[in-house]
Amino acid sequence: MLKPKRIKTSGYVRIETNLGELNIELFPEFAPRAVWNFIKLAQKGYYNGVAFHRNIRNFMIQGGDPTGTGKGGTSIWGKNFQDEFEGPLTHEARGLLSMANKGKNTNSSQFFILYRAAKHLDRKHTIFGKVVGGMDVLSKIENVATDSSDRPIDDIVMKNVVVYVDPFDEFQKQKLEREKADKAKEAIKLSGGTEDDRTTWTGKRLRADGTSAGETIGGGVGKYLSSQQPSEEVVGDNLDTWNEPPKKKAKSGGFGNFDNW
Repeated sequence: MLKPKRIKTSGYVRIETNLGELNIELFPEFAPRAVWNFIKLAQKGYYNGVAFHRNIRNFMIQGGDPTGTGKGGTSIWGKNFQDEFEGPLTHEARGLLSMANKGKNTNSSQFFILYRAAKHLDRKHTIFGKVVGGMDVLSKIENVATDSSDRPIDDIVMKNVVVYVDPFDEFQKQKLEREKADKAKEAIKLSGGTEDDRTTWTGKRLRADGTSAGETIGGGVGKYLSSQQPSEEVVGDNLDTWNEPPKKKAKSGGFGNFDNW
């Protein structure tokens, strides 16, 4: 299930902050692991009460570390997971969500939201969503003053992250519905078909050989001719029944070292 292009239904979450709400669309089609990780962490309340620890105006805001240091956080699996760069997504616009990391394949719980396009981050960070509502709130967040280390002077806190559409749950539901429908069709087939399948347009019931009850083997015009020639009458079976057919070592240091950006 966590393979690119398998699940094409978007996920939707709301990040409720002390400055307002951000509505997020998630992209499991191209970043299934990152989306699964974010959703499952959100559902267990992992992000609740966590502050954004880094805010750089005209660039991005970073959060997702419960320690608040920028060096902590863990994935839903308890270990780092790999980057996901397949697909057409690029850091091309304001509001995109992307995974923060310490280097190749070191994704955990930290993420950032762009304030502007940052194409130089392509194939370095996994894009997994975008802001689709609350851009005014994002502007308010961007304008929060910071200290010399880019830490917000006034806390910007995720009070709650609510999952409205879990695309993986939807995928499983649809799969079960398809399996249920297939089983129902098979059961109908084994029982001889539906009532409509066993009834002609005139209302007569069909036998297993395809003839209707009361119809002679000769069928068609022949059945009328046979009534005029009693000596050669063909006896049909009038029973109203039918037969059943047969790990590379992580680099030391904190997340999101943007020195080389």
